[in-house]
Amino acid sequence: MASRLKFAHLHQHTQFSLLDGAAKLQDLLKWVKEVSPENPALAITDHGNLFGAVEFYKKATAMGVKPILGYEAYVAAESRFDRKRGKGLDGGYFHLTLLAKDFRGYQNLVRLASRAYLEGFYEKPRIDREILREHSEGLIALSGCLGAEIPQFILQDRLDLAEARLNDYLAIFGDRFFIEIQHHGLPEQKKVNEVLKAFARKYGLGMVATNDGHYVRKEDARAHEVLLAIQSKSTLDDPERWRFPCDEFYVKTPEEMRAMLPEAEWGDEPFDNTVEIARMCQVDLPIGDKMTYRIPRFPLPEGRTEAQYLRELTFLGLLARYPDRITEGFYREVFRRLGKLPPHGDGAALAQALAQVEGEAWEALASELPPLEGVREWTAEATLHRALYELAVIERMGFPGYFLIVQDYINWAKGNGISVGPGRGSAAGSLVAYAVGITNIDPLRFGLLFERFLNPERVSMPDIDTDFSDRERDRVIEYVRRRYGEDKVAQIGTFGSLASKAALKDVARVYGIPHKKAEELAKLIPVQFGKPKPLSEAIQAVPELKAEMEKDPKVREVLEVAMRLEGLNRHASVHAAGVVIAQEPLTDLVPLMRDQEGRPVTQYEMGAVEALGLLKMDFLGLRTLSFLDEARKIVRESKGVELDYDRLPLDDPKTFELLARGETKGVFQLESGGMTSTVRGLKPRRLEDIIALVSLYRPGPMEHIPTYIRRHHGQEPVSYAEFPHAERYLRPILDETYGIPVYQEQIMQIASQVAGYSLGEADLLRRAMGKKKVEEMQRHRERFVRGAKERGVPEEEANRLFDMLEAFANYGFNKCLPGRARVVDFRTGRPVSVEAIARGEARGVWVASLDEKTLRLVPRPVVAAFESGRAMVYRLRTATGRVLEATANHPLYTPEGWRALGALAPGDFVALPRHLPYTPSAGLETHELDLLGFALSEGNLRHPSGFYLYTASEEELAAMREALAAFANTRVRVVWRRGIAHLYVGRQDRGAAAEAVAFLRRHGLLGLSAREKRLPEVAFALPPEEVARLLGRLWVGDGGVDPKGRLIHYATASEALARGVQHLLLRLGLQSRLVEKRFPYPGGRKGYAVYLLGGLEAARRFAETLGPYLLGKRKRDLQALLASWEEAGPSTKDLLPMAFLPLVRQAVAEASQGKERAFLEARGFAQGLLRPGRGRRGLSRTTAERLAALTGSLALLRLAQAEVYWDRVEAIEPLGVEEVFDLTVEGTHTFVAEDVIVHNSHAAAYSLLSYQTAYVKAHYPVEFMAALLTVERHDSDKVAEYIRDARAMGIPVLPPDVNRSGFDFKVVGALSPVGEHQAASPAGEHREEILFGLSAVKNVGEGAALAILQERERGGPFRSLGDFLRRLDERVVNRRTLESLVKAGAFDAFGDRARLLASLDSLLRWAAESRERERSGMMGLFAEVGEPPLGEAPPLDEITRLRYEKEALGIYVSGHPVLRYPGLREVASCTLEELPDFVRGLPPRPRVLLAGMVEEAVRKPTRGGGMMARFTLSDETGALEVVVFGRAYEGVSPKLKEDTPLLVLAEVEREEGGLRVMAQAAWTHEEVAEAPKALEVEVDHALLDERGIALLKSLLDEHPGTLPLYLRVQGPFGEALFAMREVRVAEGVLEALEAEGLRAYPVPDREVFLQRNGGNGGKEEAVPF
Repeated sequence: MASRLKFAHLHQHTQFSLLDGAAKLQDLLKWVKEVSPENPALAITDHGNLFGAVEFYKKATAMGVKPILGYEAYVAAESRFDRKRGKGLDGGYFHLTLLAKDFRGYQNLVRLASRAYLEGFYEKPRIDREILREHSEGLIALSGCLGAEIPQFILQDRLDLAEARLNDYLAIFGDRFFIEIQHHGLPEQKKVNEVLKAFARKYGLGMVATNDGHYVRKEDARAHEVLLAIQSKSTLDDPERWRFPCDEFYVKTPEEMRAMLPEAEWGDEPFDNTVEIARMCQVDLPIGDKMTYRIPRFPLPEGRTEAQYLRELTFLGLLARYPDRITEGFYREVFRRLGKLPPHGDGAALAQALAQVEGEAWEALASELPPLEGVREWTAEATLHRALYELAVIERMGFPGYFLIVQDYINWAKGNGISVGPGRGSAAGSLVAYAVGITNIDPLRFGLLFERFLNPERVSMPDIDTDFSDRERDRVIEYVRRRYGEDKVAQIGTFGSLASKAALKDVARVYGIPHKKAEELAKLIPVQFGKPKPLSEAIQAVPELKAEMEKDPKVREVLEVAMRLEGLNRHASVHAAGVVIAQEPLTDLVPLMRDQEGRPVTQYEMGAVEALGLLKMDFLGLRTLSFLDEARKIVRESKGVELDYDRLPLDDPKTFELLARGETKGVFQLESGGMTSTVRGLKPRRLEDIIALVSLYRPGPMEHIPTYIRRHHGQEPVSYAEFPHAERYLRPILDETYGIPVYQEQIMQIASQVAGYSLGEADLLRRAMGKKKVEEMQRHRERFVRGAKERGVPEEEANRLFDMLEAFANYGFNKCLPGRARVVDFRTGRPVSVEAIARGEARGVWVASLDEKTLRLVPRPVVAAFESGRAMVYRLRTATGRVLEATANHPLYTPEGWRALGALAPGDFVALPRHLPYTPSAGLETHELDLLGFALSEGNLRHPSGFYLYTASEEELAAMREALAAFANTRVRVVWRRGIAHLYVGRQDRGAAAEAVAFLRRHGLLGLSAREKRLPEVAFALPPEEVARLLGRLWVGDGGVDPKGRLIHYATASEALARGVQHLLLRLGLQSRLVEKRFPYPGGRKGYAVYLLGGLEAARRFAETLGPYLLGKRKRDLQALLASWEEAGPSTKDLLPMAFLPLVRQAVAEASQGKERAFLEARGFAQGLLRPGRGRRGLSRTTAERLAALTGSLALLRLAQAEVYWDRVEAIEPLGVEEVFDLTVEGTHTFVAEDVIVHNSHAAAYSLLSYQTAYVKAHYPVEFMAALLTVERHDSDKVAEYIRDARAMGIPVLPPDVNRSGFDFKVVGALSPVGEHQAASPAGEHREEILFGLSAVKNVGEGAALAILQERERGGPFRSLGDFLRRLDERVVNRRTLESLVKAGAFDAFGDRARLLASLDSLLRWAAESRERERSGMMGLFAEVGEPPLGEAPPLDEITRLRYEKEALGIYVSGHPVLRYPGLREVASCTLEELPDFVRGLPPRPRVLLAGMVEEAVRKPTRGGGMMARFTLSDETGALEVVVFGRAYEGVSPKLKEDTPLLVLAEVEREEGGLRVMAQAAWTHEEVAEAPKALEVEVDHALLDERGIALLKSLLDEHPGTLPLYLRVQGPFGEALFAMREVRVAEGVLEALEAEGLRAYPVPDREVFLQRNGGNGGKEEAVPF
């Protein structure tokens, strides 16, 4: 009997056979040990992969089970390179069981599993017999299950082929090939086994009994069946679902195995052989105690060890980094103190020799150097001591090679023109890293601590994440591949698993449990220590769960099955930036696969890679570094200067002067309006100020910025009055930041100095504060208070200090979102998860972002995305049904400004977007949109033949039939049952699919139940008009319009569909509320309803957008609702929270001059308007807008017109600890996540990049702007904005030129009229300009631009338009491209643009004929047909020419139309660029006259029933936004036509970050020309002496008349305009004035326009001139 118990399972699948194996490693090994107590052994043989090999090995070894490593390979029918379906399972592969006999066998398994993915992947990762021969050593092969090659041939009765294949395997494996016998009671196995036994006898082969285990116990079979249904997205009701034929695929006991293969028939051999094979298999993996760090051998110079060479580079780097203190003389003195003779030679020789000094000598010297604790001044000796200390720690931990490798690829990148970030995170605290070039932040200057990076109290592999230019990151990885070998570098894999809640919901779906019910059950599972409790514990701990099980047998079964599945792996993916670099070929230790882009990825996740001691690095891409790369290239080309960002002086006066002026446009992290104002207020004098500012400028710490600025300017003393006893410790640490804790290093230093922590312990305290673990924090508090008391700080003061540190530590940690949180990619409209952005799966993402200055939504790029570790996540739910999951410190926008999620409570208000801007990236045909809408609302998508639709409406039936008729090969059969029409969809041609069915299948909708329905991904990429049609068709089926209740709603059983509808409504500017709803079915059924919010105004907008697509009753109900609502008057719940009431009071008080009561009464407002009142929730937006118009308050208008909807918080609940991520958004640092406005993390480590970009702008402004334009060339709005900025800086931007332009914007010297470079500008400086890049012209793609440049390089400059067309085929540069180039001015050298456009057809024909003659070889046979001359055409007028330019380039380039309209410029108070200076010093809200061209006019109704408009006014100096509303709207709006010149009377209000401009009246150019004239006289101030004034007075007195007079006096510092109000003259004075050398000319009279009161003819005080 005992002998029968000897058995080992050699064919076993685990959780790493993804969604196929249901055997969890822990359960599996425990069971194996139970059923095989004597020498238990087990093989892991997952399908086609080795994902779990290391984890299995570790667990098995720890549990006393012998691990046998193997896998069930997929073998190609013929060659692994075949890419066609043929023989084998699913038409392409067979199974084969492979086991590793020894370490060599393990390596061959790894190589086979790798090559299967890298070379043989086709549906499955496949090997073939060729590579089996190559990698057979050390492997044992079993003939396989029924899916293997030999059994398949037997089943086909092709015994000759079966035997031939057997001989093939014997030739490969010899006596290591065994016949695998399985018996699960299947008739096929009975047939196969007879033949296999005969083969074994004939060839003398050993037989092996296996059971192809896929789960642990027999009772797990049901759970495995459910798992397969999860994989195939089917339910248990589906008869066609994939399933196993029986329930015998479990880990059987030896007795059960014997029963399946009786001894009488099979004997002991199949069982004894399993034990023998288990004995033979002996693989020792180098993990645990056997693990050594496998850091690749760095290619060392001769005669050095890694430690010596790192020392050498460090000593050499210190000379370069600290030339003021670390000198060659100092090193010679060090040799003297070491008792050694210094070598002859320079610093390099000294560094090399110092590196050879043995450790004992350094230890002896270190004891004589100044102590490192509390260093006040980093002298040469202290700096050397710090370097020696760090080197000793690095060497003790065994990491010199790590540092050498990192510095090598970073310095290679820098040496090859690739910008590298200054250093992320804690690595910046290492002096060694700074010395060797890994980081670029001086840790001594900025007080950064080494222990935050390598903590002696917590030994682990260092982790240095590096930012590279996002355009060049792959080049660095490629260099690393070349440096260490293509076979030694790969990205790292990762796995997602089924936690208890996820498992419960998945299983519930398979069982057909309603989604909402599943959610309710999942919510009952408690979260402990940040994780949901295992189901078994939850059932015991939660009575409701137990009650649900007792009440409903199906729920009981769901929970029991979910318990068996929780913890299984669900999918494999790729780590965000992790790259592994190995010493030997990776496939010596680690199996590889490929990601979707074909890059090699490890089959092992991070933990397994690290367990094997392999080196992991993070390579990240940063867009700002691409900008710096571009700037360096342009500076090199234009100035011949090689910018070295690492060597820029950090105290450059010109850079700080630029920042002090607030010229931060385009400067990384400093360009938002609020930040610009703050920088201008601070006037930074050093890099430390920028670092502190960026660290403080985020919700929470930013309240300390005013204090920081006052103390910075000496306006307030630094005080430590709150901590009198601790002051002596705090002052040396905090004086640098004016007494305000800013950095986490300060927290560590305070813990060290005040409480006696070592710096290593202080780092652990800092981490604990970030994680907020209550018990750990309490231990630290007690330790901190105890240590502080020992140093003379009382307990109460120590507790207050600890509280302060905890608050600032919390600010110091990134604000994060879980990976599933989604943003909308502005470029495509498609939702993207934060994790996908952080992991690099979604690149170049732009998001909708709140501009706090204007409270409007703008598109901004995500410039950084990163993992932020694990943190506690909370769920916030709002009154409109929005759900945001984030960490407690994540800031949300509220009426009080930015507040952390954890500081909010139910009843507080948070901001949502009023609409969501995006760029459509897809489109559907009308019939496709209709089918989507009908199928999701009125469709059964689970019908066996595909789907059917149903409706009771004749109108809807007709629309359905019309939509379906437009699909090819689609037949519709209508059956009426009980008043319901059922439209069954079939196909006309049985040999092909019905296109309507294929359409729904393509979009992943077929097979979804009512509760599973969702919008397909394409719906989020559609343009608004198609979104409106889709929603309209959805509303026809599932929507409702209730005229009596005045409700418009959408109802569905699917939460996903409801949320999708709510989101799409938001894109159309419609707010809604999502609620759970119980449908009136027998027994009740929960679903979801989306209710439209916003009252009559929203109903009107709904009618305008969705109304045209409603049918029948829905359409009639909507008309009735609008009619009844119009009759009753408007009503809305769109409120501004009461927090804004003080702003309203202020506006009314200012407008009424303190007589608020009378003001309100006269305008029909209730007296209680300005009082809070019990139960009052807010002020209607309509009322706020009316008040803004009546009071003229632009601040109130900004609030009333804000693109923000205020939503109320309903609940906040903890979810648990999980991996979290964050984004950095350029400029605004805000984004919309899950339809809620949130703030992002600032990266203080990037302050050096802020300084570098500011330096480039200060010293190379032309190149700076060219680089900025190049990086933004795909965004025409940004290009236009930056061109205006360039002009404001005095930098001309020229149209493109086919013979001078490059691919991108470039800097060129100005051309003289004859085409030669001017030597210098009048000031003696060489004048530079920016030339448009060809790729920035609209309709000129990158391919066409490259083709033009390549042809120009090959054949020389183009000689004419015809030459250009002849040399470039129309397929490369098409007609649309040509027209854009002509309109942009790219061919101006070849003739007038009108003639060029008129000649395109004839020249294109001539060019095509010329190319054809060249191709046919007929050029010499006939006289060549010369290029036809340009056709005649009247020249383009200036306005048309400029309009064409704007059409092609997005902006006026060669001029501005406003200058072509006489009188407009002359009558304007100032140019748009001069406006901020012009209004400075004037009374509040002055009125000015502005002239410009109208662009981008947008009109919209106000909530008060009126209208308002926003428009852009542009002139040659810039552009600004103007608003018009209230009484002024009627007069101004008709004149707002795009590209129309306009004179605007505007009221200007100053606000933080800029000006707000509100139009009061407007005049067209024709109206200005017809206005009464005045006379303007220009005179130099030098002529206005006593004699000059007398002469002027005499001339004017001699010519009295009716014309008003203006005197424009020009002086050395500008000019002034005086209105001579008492003087009137006649036109005859012109000749007299000009005879005296004075310039005079008639202009429209400004007073006429300035005295207009909003177009209503009243008088108003004019701006004095």
